[in-house]
This record gives sequence, structure tokens and C-alpha cells, in this order.
Amino acid sequence: MKSLNADWFVEGTLDFEYKKYVLLAYLQHVSREFADYRLYPALAELVAHHNALLNFREQRHTLSKQFPRELDHEAFKQLKLDFHAPVSDSSIHEIDSIIDYSIPKIKINLQEGIGRFEEVENTLNIEPIGITPLYTKEGYFFVRQEPDPAVAIYEYKVLFLEHVNGNLHGIHVDQVDTQVVSLTHTYEHIKWHLVKQRKQLPNPATFLVRASLRFPQQEAVLPVVKRRMLTMLKSSL
Repeated sequence: MKSLNADWFVEGTLDFEYKKYVLLAYLQHVSREFADYRLYPALAELVAHHNALLNFREQRHTLSKQFPRELDHEAFKQLKLDFHAPVSDSSIHEIDSIIDYSIPKIKINLQEGIGRFEEVENTLNIEPIGITPLYTKEGYFFVRQEPDPAVAIYEYKVLFLEHVNGNLHGIHVDQVDTQVVSLTHTYEHIKWHLVKQRKQLPNPATFLVRASLRFPQQEAVLPVVKRRMLTMLKSSL
């Protein structure tokens, strides 16, 4: 997928028309991705770009005290707003114009992506397979996009992350198998064979994810499932 550098709005030539062209070309590409429900990584990138521009603009009053200076691009990539050497007032104005133009444009595409995300989410139903144990930090979930009988089997693990803004949770998943469900090879049978083959989880929490419509599995279904699973599991942690 076509990407946009984190410091795209300040790197290279600070020309509003050129930056406008760069942004619109990128957003057109993102819109085509969304039209085909290839939501990730485009949606995550849009969120990052939108937040970066908002944060930059919010700090503008602090930065203005440090001007006239020039942006250190390497520091910016590490989310550090460091400056050195003189830069003209016209360049400062150009950066402001680029940011003011870009935020609403990105927001339009961001809303489009969120809408597509919700469309995918509304087709999903998650239910336990068998009895759910008290320990749910690790386990499995099966993904089936009906009417396809193929079932993708994922192992998941909820992660506890320490962050400066507070403790966070994440979820790590690995696909471990693909099975075909039938009248004689049910979800319960698949779970039983899974436990027999993978003894590290003798009594795993196991969930079935049904999707009533077909979407790209890696770019749409799996990211939505991960978010839904994390939200569901956090309430029991």
C-alpha cells in the first residue's frame, strides 16, 4: 500500500500547492482501499496522521516562541519537536496553511474508514464454543465468513502494556490452522482436536466469530475481530 511519511507536511520543499497534491494523491489511494474494504493499514495510518497534525497545531503557540528555526526531521519522526537554524516567516505560514488544509481533508477520509469499519463490525457475531473458563487471557477464536465452510483458527493472548499515559491492554494473535466445518466436523470437534494437539492450553477459552458477509480477512475482518475480542475480554480481566 502507498504510504505517507510521518513528517510529510514539513519535509522537503515547503510549498502549499505541492503538499496539497501529495496529500490528495495519498487520500485518493486510501479511498480506493476503503472502497474495497482493505481497511488496514490505511485506517491506522490516517488516525496517526490526523493526530500528528492536531498535536502539531495545538503546540503551535509554544513552537512560535522558538521560531525562526528549522524543523529537525529525524527528531520529528521520533515525535520530538526539535528545531535548529533559521527559517523564514513565509515558511512558517506555509506550514500553517498545509496543516489547516490537511486536517479536514484527512478527517473526511477518516470518517469514511470508520464507516467501513462499522459496516464490517455489524456483520460479526461472537459466541463462546463450549463452556468459557475463568481464565480468558489466552485462548482461541475461529473465524468463518459464511457461507464458506472454511474456518480460520487463531490463537490469542491478551497483553498488559505499561504506558506513560496509563496501563493499556493489547491482543496478539497467530493463525494456527484452517479447518472445514460440516455436520460431522463441528466447531466443538475442531476445539476438541485443537486441545488434543496443542496441550499448552488444556482448557482454553474458545470463541466463534461469524461474518454474514465476505470481506478481506487480513485487511478488514481480523482487525475488527481483534478490537471486538479485546473489548469483550477486558471486561472479564
